[in-house]
Amino acid sequence: GGDGQPQWNMQAIVAMLDAGMDAQAAIEMPRWTSWPGTDPSTIDNPFELRIEDRINPDVVAELESRGHHVRIVGGWAGGGASQIIARDPETGVLIGGTDARVEGNVLGF
Repeated sequence: GGDGQPQWNMQAIVAMLDAGMDAQAAIEMPRWTSWPGTDPSTIDNPFELRIEDRINPDVVAELESRGHHVRIVGGWAGGGASQIIARDPETGVLIGGTDARVEGNVLGF
């Protein structure tokens, strides 16, 4: 995870708070990662924006037109694995979501 963790967490949180997505939908959104990060073994590599191939091609074209170097990665290969537990503010019910990029599940009892 390293430098990717705060990027992926932020993407899920923004999807839930700003776009009104539920936990599962937020986790399943196509991911992007700004690379390289702070890892000394990769920090000298040229910058690229790694984006899952499920993203709208128009978004990729717009980013490239603005000078970003975009690298398309597999549909579920955007990195990391997220799990979310959220509480519905109206009902108090706990709601969970788990990432299809790895094995996982959400259970309640």
